[in-house]
Amino acid sequence: MVIIRTALRSIIDDPHKVLVQVTRIQFRISSLATIQPGNQMQGILLDSVAKLFVLMTKALCVTVGIRSFLAVGRIVLTGFWQSRCFHLAGVVIFWLVTLLRAADPIPPQAIEVIRAGIEQWETDVEFVGNFESSSGKSSSIEKATAGDYDLTDGKLNQSSASGKIAKLGTLLRAQLHYLDGPKKAESPFGLPMKGAEYFRNIDFDEVTNGQLQIRYDPKEGDLGDDAVVALRREMLVKSLAAGLMSEGLRTPLTPTGLRLSELFDAIPHGGSWANTKLTNIDQDYVEIQLDTAERNAQINRRIRIWISASPPVITEIEDSTYFKKEPIDWELIKLSKFIECPGGKVAREIRRIHSGGKPPYTTDLWYSTDLGQRIPSKNDFVIEIPATTIIGGLRNPPPPGKLRSLDITSMQLSDLLGSKDLPASTSGAASASSNAFRLLLLIGNAVLVLFIACWIIYRRYRAGASLHG
Repeated sequence: MVIIRTALRSIIDDPHKVLVQVTRIQFRISSLATIQPGNQMQGILLDSVAKLFVLMTKALCVTVGIRSFLAVGRIVLTGFWQSRCFHLAGVVIFWLVTLLRAADPIPPQAIEVIRAGIEQWETDVEFVGNFESSSGKSSSIEKATAGDYDLTDGKLNQSSASGKIAKLGTLLRAQLHYLDGPKKAESPFGLPMKGAEYFRNIDFDEVTNGQLQIRYDPKEGDLGDDAVVALRREMLVKSLAAGLMSEGLRTPLTPTGLRLSELFDAIPHGGSWANTKLTNIDQDYVEIQLDTAERNAQINRRIRIWISASPPVITEIEDSTYFKKEPIDWELIKLSKFIECPGGKVAREIRRIHSGGKPPYTTDLWYSTDLGQRIPSKNDFVIEIPATTIIGGLRNPPPPGKLRSLDITSMQLSDLLGSKDLPASTSGAASASSNAFRLLLLIGNAVLVLFIACWIIYRRYRAGASLHG
């Protein structure tokens, strides 16, 4: 009874918060339906249970509100509330409201619900696939969105890069190979160092288990031919990048270079969103519009979400930046050709159209033909290291001279070079929290000792004063 009363009190105090938490549970239950893709009956049953769970909770929230409202009428309508008519009216209203709200899968005002579903997708989704990328240019937005690349002979260029992307729980791997090899580049920020050379289009292979990370740089001329095992950097702890090199890589996990759940907060040029609006497009899609204005700059973001998918997935992102009402930056990202994977649907094609506010409009295409065809295994996160490559960061690295395998799933913190000097926690945030606790404990002890010393001095002073008195 105590649990029931607490639940009813929560519904009365903040029904919107209850719906958000309940929808999180719905996404968790529905995600179980994709763990065994071959069992369609299990998937249908779990998805039905999830929807029924949310439906009944919504009906309960509405009914509690109606009952609370009608309870006031008991004072006026004395005697009527005791009749069966009141109970019959309550039952009719209960099911009427339930049926009316049944077509509303997500409350229109609950952007938090959508964010919760996307965060759940980021956590649960698992897939592996090889990909390629290519690009083309168009003279107008209309031609770019229609796939008419009139500035590159009407078609996309040949594939410029290929790679592999894999996710299994906290395991992440990103591998990228540029077909044209490394290219010389200008120094960052325009501050060249004497005798230094800068390159772009560097191949890499990175993998992480959330705590440790491995980066392998293949040999390309005089570049690369080394591998490093290290603690995952604190700045990457919450990201969906396998390492520093793959941070910003556009994949189904990070089509803009950021986590999809961060799109509701992050602004291209800093600051915070001033206005937020959610619009129902149809039964399957909604759009979230974000905008802000600072001085002469106006930044708009439009996000389209496929809410009938469980969990929901983002299908389109558009960013527009204006300075003094003149467009200076525009980007449109479309995700398509979704395939069902464990944990949710994953896009096999990402089309990014970008412009600096005027022609030409560049299209970058990311696509995979085999993503989702099989469930990833731990073997997908083993990096093969050539015989000549130097391996750094390990206390006892495998010797060169033959092909070696680095399996991050079998590595421990104690395997790292100098691991005895590392904090007990492998998480930078946890380490910082532990240090803060120790500092707080030290300060508390110092205050306690100071208080006791002052008390002893005071007692002695009082004793001495009484003797002299």
